[in-house]
Amino acid sequence: MKGKINQAMSTDVKKEAVKTLKEHIVTDIYDEYDPSVYVRTGGLLQDKNIQTIMDEVTGVLSVRGVRKENGKDISAIIEYGIGYDWEDSRIAKMQPYPRPAHENAAIEMRKGRFEKTLINGLRKQGLNVR
Repeated sequence: MKGKINQAMSTDVKKEAVKTLKEHIVTDIYDEYDPSVYVRTGGLLQDKNIQTIMDEVTGVLSVRGVRKENGKDISAIIEYGIGYDWEDSRIAKMQPYPRPAHENAAIEMRKGRFEKTLINGLRKQGLNVR
């Protein structure tokens, strides 16, 4: 049974978690602020900048934005709103200015998306889940 749960976690739930995070990157980050000093690249939404780790032993799936620039963790700076260094930018003057896309995505997953997706993933493997 653990193998089937891990399978559903590493496929169905992973896909849904990444989708949920990307939705929150748009609504909680991009829609909340227009840059005044740089041109937005959309890098936070690129698959290469979203890390997923499935721990097969514990069954824990971790999904996190890992966008870096000049050695700085851009995803964390945006999430917590601290560390902006464009001194003349509006956002640097507004610190702390958190835009918690990760936190909001996790909350949304816990409100039912996780359970629904896991159940659907287990059913696709032939299990009878109620």
